[in-house]
Amino acid sequence: MNILLVEDDDKKAEKIADFIKQNESIDNPCIDRKCNLVEARRAIHSTQYDLIIFDFYLPNTASDGAEAIDVSSDLVGEFSNSKNYVVEAIAITQYDTSELESTIKFSRHDVSVVHFSEDSDEWKRALEKKFSKIVNKTKYDFLLFCALQEERNAYADADCELGGLAQIKGLDCQKVTIDGKYGLCIVPPQMGLVSMGIVAAKAMDYFQPEIVAMSGICAGVKDEVNMLDVVVGNYVWDYSAGKMTEDSFKPEPYQSMIATDLVTFLRQEIEKGQVLKSMKRDLFVTELKNSGAKLAPIASGPYVLADQDRVEEIQGFHRKVAGIEMEMSAFYRAAEQSMCSPKYFGAKSVVDLGDKNKDDSFHGVGCRLSARFVVDILRGFFDR
Repeated sequence: MNILLVEDDDKKAEKIADFIKQNESIDNPCIDRKCNLVEARRAIHSTQYDLIIFDFYLPNTASDGAEAIDVSSDLVGEFSNSKNYVVEAIAITQYDTSELESTIKFSRHDVSVVHFSEDSDEWKRALEKKFSKIVNKTKYDFLLFCALQEERNAYADADCELGGLAQIKGLDCQKVTIDGKYGLCIVPPQMGLVSMGIVAAKAMDYFQPEIVAMSGICAGVKDEVNMLDVVVGNYVWDYSAGKMTEDSFKPEPYQSMIATDLVTFLRQEIEKGQVLKSMKRDLFVTELKNSGAKLAPIASGPYVLADQDRVEEIQGFHRKVAGIEMEMSAFYRAAEQSMCSPKYFGAKSVVDLGDKNKDDSFHGVGCRLSARFVVDILRGFFDR
């Protein structure tokens, strides 16, 4: 368990640390103590913790003779805007909590406040409750999202280990293991932007993964992709967002994008070629001869498209758009706004061109291609 102890009083810090180390419910506690506001601020933003223990009064810097002052407002502000905002936190103070305005500040952000005294076990009981919550809270290394059961079933043909189905926090989950890294594959109750956005946001904030990914199938844009290409959405937007007037539709295509370092990693993995060989193994479809993988813009919308005119209209929003589907922009937006700030990407296989010739002929092989691609990319991500 990774614990941040923000405390400048050596005697008090020693008492708290000794209690933590003696607690049998915690395996190998790692206590990172910070004694001033500058160091605490840096730690809160740079390191992921399981538990944060605050004090109200700290010196601003490590300078000799620096006076401890009330820094509760600063600590609350830094904490509430950091990736650690979703973790368990408690403030332990030697002052009377009923008389401190700081108590209200911390309580507003769901940080428990408890009085510290060598003659009382109140603070110990409060810490034990936090330990229990942390031990019983399940975290996963990664999460996978699919809009359809058929897309999730394709992971049975990817290089990963599938566990049983489970309903966790009301979510439709299946356990997945990739080289010792543990994750879940989650399918929302219905396909579409709204359902995916709600489910993805809920899952990310509860399970706090390091990385999340989406796999599945999509329509491709003619002349931008080949059939059965796997398209990774480097830019994604909702093509239905905008204003409808009597005369026309005026779009507002706010884009979400993959982190620059992840774009570089994905591009290099594709260029190496091993991922492409792996995802095509034991598949015998003529179209695979010309298919590959690429990073390109993807447009999301509320309905299945089988209209070439509408596809061309969407292409007018971005001349390089390569894929059209129904969930990815909501998934990206959920990841962007998640307090755990995971890395994220979506990869979907082109199974039609969104025109009147649309059919289900390539759905099965398309689902397998994208699932295999995602698994291989995650394996490389964790091996870096």
